[in-house]
Amino acid sequence: MLPNCDVQSFTTQCVASCVSNLLVNCFATDTLHLCTQPSDCAKDTANQNCCALSGRQVCVSDGLKMAAALTCK
Repeated sequence: MLPNCDVQSFTTQCVASCVSNLLVNCFATDTLHLCTQPSDCAKDTANQNCCALSGRQVCVSDGLKMAAALTCK
């Protein structure tokens, strides 16, 4: 189960390569690799599932996908 945290701030960047880094706590700075289809996550080897997370499609790990019962493409 994911913690129910409020977003304090966010920034975006368009970069050639990005991997998700989700720490799953309310006091973390996370990196989210956005996706529209599973192939967008192919190079993010630890996070190859394109799943809905807080209203966005994000590359996530098998463990997070299962633990949070996420809906994935």
